[in-house]
Amino acid sequence: MIPVKSKTLTSLEQLALHIEYLLLRHDCVIVPGFGAFINARKAARYDASESRWYPMKREVRFNKAVNHDDGLLANSYSRKCSLPFHEARILLNSDIRRMKSLLEEEGEVSLGRLGTIFLGEENTLQFSPITTPDQMGREMGLISVAATIAATEGKNESSKNSKDRIHGFNPEKNYYIPVNKTIAKMAASLMVVLIVAIMSVLPSSRRTAEDRASVLPMTEILDTASSEKIESEILRQNKDDEHAVSESDIQSESDIIGDSVSRVREKEFFLIVGTFRSESEADNFIRSRKHDSCNLISVPSKTLFRVAAMASDDKSELVKELNSEKFRSSYPEGWIWENK
Repeated sequence: MIPVKSKTLTSLEQLALHIEYLLLRHDCVIVPGFGAFINARKAARYDASESRWYPMKREVRFNKAVNHDDGLLANSYSRKCSLPFHEARILLNSDIRRMKSLLEEEGEVSLGRLGTIFLGEENTLQFSPITTPDQMGREMGLISVAATIAATEGKNESSKNSKDRIHGFNPEKNYYIPVNKTIAKMAASLMVVLIVAIMSVLPSSRRTAEDRASVLPMTEILDTASSEKIESEILRQNKDDEHAVSESDIQSESDIIGDSVSRVREKEFFLIVGTFRSESEADNFIRSRKHDSCNLISVPSKTLFRVAAMASDDKSELVKELNSEKFRSSYPEGWIWENK
């Protein structure tokens, strides 16, 4: 029993280290099927009753309702362990199962320097951070500062001092130009109109795609795999339909390619090289790769548009290509998607 427990603790330490690392760069790290660790920040404030400025505070919180897999943690495993994405996801799921098992057995789990997860009332997940917001602020060198504000002696005295300052204006040390507020507002409005007019005339950048973190397991846009397999698939589909098509019914080259792409999209498995939120982004990526030695296709789903380099009903064929030395040396983060 002792070796098994040591192995479980090692898995938890590995999981905790990945979460700690990602929280330094992201506001939310999701543990699939378990919950999310969130960076909660509170702005700096001034307490008039104590005459003190309190610095910004940061606290790690846990939300069990956010538990969908966004691929961030699996990508971290893939980079750290030098594994393909699907193998890294298997390792991550194994660590999560071990954590859940230990939580059911002992009622609590320690996650390194993050804190402790434990079962509260009615077996609800609770999180207790190891450091309070004040402790975390002191570790970062942020402390409260006393700042006493002098009180005014009264409205009359304040008004008198204000008049004295106006009458005591020294033109040798200060330069003051009175500006009419109406004129200033008109000038600002004209400036806004002028800027909008200039922006509408000047040509904009042709690049419309944004650089963003992928919600799925893709952190980089990869070059595509060889086009020979997808071309052979299109040719084979055309030969199967050739006997049923007469010469008068032959479509144009663009129609044939469109039908072939539609048939390829009906395949069960795809070798994905890019994931986008809109069809225009996917099309822009495909056009930017039109001079490559392979053909790319866009595979739309309900909310995303994926770009595939290869498609097949036989997953082993794609796995063989994905794990080939040539493909892995060029595209280490390609992955296989199942069209359900």
